[in-house]
Amino acid sequence: AITNAVYFKGQWERPFPERSTEDGDFTRVDGTKRTVKMMQDGWRSSVPYAAFSANGEYFATPHEVPRNEADRPQTYQDDGGFTMIELAYKGDALSMLVIAPRVASGLPALESQLTVASLSAWLQRLESRAVDTAIPRFKTQSEHEMSRTLEAMGMKRAFVSPEHPGGAQ
Repeated sequence: AITNAVYFKGQWERPFPERSTEDGDFTRVDGTKRTVKMMQDGWRSSVPYAAFSANGEYFATPHEVPRNEADRPQTYQDDGGFTMIELAYKGDALSMLVIAPRVASGLPALESQLTVASLSAWLQRLESRAVDTAIPRFKTQSEHEMSRTLEAMGMKRAFVSPEHPGGAQ
């Protein structure tokens, strides 16, 4: 039997306040909304942040935006772009990079631009600033059937019954 497991239970370098986790709307790519638990931290300081236009070009946004919406200048060129933030885990060895389109329907265009080169260029534009942060709580799991991959790599006997000639022993 071949088994392996990867387990990661990261703790944020700066945890989101539990009292600030509230139900909120999360918009899916198809435009439908789902109510989920949103971790929130209004105006979290020193968050690496950057904004980009629909074609992936960086553009500067104000470092400080008034809380009162009526006093806010226009901060984004349009809804076609996306923003990025980086949230560190304890120990500063790992972080989560959150890349979010300005509107849910912009996700396919963002995905089409995502390459090693573009991500590298975008990461160079991150600047620390205060950011009103809200992300859904989540848990992710996956399982992968590895027998075909291992067979393709030459590990064939392990998948043949020992009752057959040349089978596993």
